[in-house]
Amino acid sequence: MSFGHILNQLHETKTIESLIHIDNWLDQQLLKADSYVKTGETEASIQLLEKLQSTKPIPVEQTIIHGDCTSDNVLVVDGEVRLFIDDLG
Repeated sequence: MSFGHILNQLHETKTIESLIHIDNWLDQQLLKADSYVKTGETEASIQLLEKLQSTKPIPVEQTIIHGDCTSDNVLVVDGEVRLFIDDLG
């Protein structure tokens, strides 16, 4: 199995119920960013934040992703990628 194929399988996996976000994740992140900009906790400008808010993509169905997907995080047997491995630490 190729690296791309197993990554595609991961992205098509149904999200585990305990990991499902009820609220829109991107909206939550933009609210945090708004707070950071207003309190000076970031070098980003209000203009950048407003641009991000006005051009945000439409919501998509939540999926499982691998945030550190590299060749170091897969098990290869006989030249084929078999499964993802990872250090949670």
